[in-house]
Amino acid sequence: MKITKLILFVSLIFLTSTNCILSEPAIITYLQNPSYNVTKSAEKSFEQEAVKKLETFSQKSPSKINKKIIKAKLLSNLPSIAGNMATYFGFLDYSNKDGRIAFPLRHTPANKAYILITEKIKLVEIQKNTIGYAEIEDEKKSQIYLYEKKKDENDMLYWHVKQTKTPKNKRINKQTITFLTKPKNIFIEEGDFLTTENKNLILPNNIYVVGNASNTKNLLAVLDFARFLEPIEFEVKKSSKNSVQEVITNVN
Repeated sequence: MKITKLILFVSLIFLTSTNCILSEPAIITYLQNPSYNVTKSAEKSFEQEAVKKLETFSQKSPSKINKKIIKAKLLSNLPSIAGNMATYFGFLDYSNKDGRIAFPLRHTPANKAYILITEKIKLVEIQKNTIGYAEIEDEKKSQIYLYEKKKDENDMLYWHVKQTKTPKNKRINKQTITFLTKPKNIFIEEGDFLTTENKNLILPNNIYVVGNASNTKNLLAVLDFARFLEPIEFEVKKSSKNSVQEVITNVN
């Protein structure tokens, strides 16, 4: 079993440096800019997008454009990891400048989670002004990934990540963080990623922002049902002479 140790190292750096302090368990993930290896894994789709951009700068045939130039051009125009919109269990959050998305943990057992990437969701009312559950509006334009925490033969904890099928009934499982964007804007690396015991549900750093197409339009669409979602709000508090903490202040 191949486990990405580098991801664990990066995760631990984030965990020891983050100022996000919660009074109760949370589900946390950090969006990433793509590394060289991720660029290589998604090379085909990246190059297609880069070629389109380069056509305005070059008279060369796309087939003659050097791959290194394509990758360099794409990486120089990386979309921001901040300001990406996500929902979970009735909460709404936007990634901060570090790419952090954090929600109060509301599902059990805390050894499994889903990441859904879709432009639009539908909130289903069970009675007037009472939302029962959410649905995927178009499963053909959606991707969903299953995160399962497991132990290997040496009792080492790791996350197993794989793409899975969207539910036939379109109903979104309550264990799901939903990113409201086009699937082509997010690249999720599949595989096994080492982790450690923690009261929080901390997902591996394998979610990469590779585009921001239609994100403004999606933001406007959310206004139709935003009144049913509770935004996550942080308050900065001084914890010592040389450090501060961010605390979620709107959790009941």
